[in-house]
Amino acid sequence: MKTSFFKVCLAALLAVFSLSSCLESNDDGTRSNYGFFKPVSLMGYSYYVDASGFKYVPTTTSSTSTTTPSYASDLVLLQYSYNVNNLTMESTSVDITLLASPYYVRALEYVSEAETEDNKALSIYNIEGLRLWGTDYLILPISTRVHKSTTNDTFETEAANHHFELYMDEEGSSDNQNVLRLKLRYTIDDVTADDEDKLKEYTTYYSDYMSCDIRRAVYDYQVLNGGDYPEKIEVSYQMSQAGAVTGADKGIKSSVSVRYPKKDETTDQQ
Repeated sequence: MKTSFFKVCLAALLAVFSLSSCLESNDDGTRSNYGFFKPVSLMGYSYYVDASGFKYVPTTTSSTSTTTPSYASDLVLLQYSYNVNNLTMESTSVDITLLASPYYVRALEYVSEAETEDNKALSIYNIEGLRLWGTDYLILPISTRVHKSTTNDTFETEAANHHFELYMDEEGSSDNQNVLRLKLRYTIDDVTADDEDKLKEYTTYYSDYMSCDIRRAVYDYQVLNGGDYPEKIEVSYQMSQAGAVTGADKGIKSSVSVRYPKKDETTDQQ
């Protein structure tokens, strides 16, 4: 089966771009890089901003034109090059060349509380750490499994059946540990934890970046904690050690966390 739609080696691939300029013997100031950005479009003028508000303006592209995804997305992952000779201490923007089509990061929803039908909750494979985009977005590299019949042509349809959402653990978030504790709920359309024969069909590994707008979650945390901001964000989830998706109750409770920056700190985390 073809696996070009899987993002297993995405991080390693992107690292090659960030190092490529260092291998050139004739340095003309061109550098290659990658990162997460927020797309902005105003009256036909499009650009990208990082978490600090610095603008990255595409002037040329070496890739085919991209299309808007069918799923919700707040951030994009860019591979690009730029010239350091065009930057000064006063610069607020830089022209870039896109080295590939922007990859739209699928948005993960934050909800006030999880659904009550616990038999729908399933176990994912893993979350490879967390990172923040400024203080507004949480980026999660989530790995799970899709149906074994999935191909490149059917992947988008299959992925639309898989749902991820975060909700707050209110008791854990108000235990005076300064931690915003979130729980991940994972479901698949028309499949429950009791459908063991169906779940055994979900064996094809899939990994992807997802992002979640956490501003509402931070606000909810402040309501619980007298207006204080958290010092850390933790996401707990049920991990399946089987070769297929399992019910959440058969998974192992795992968690990942990231430090939440203080408001007086400069945050430019891509």
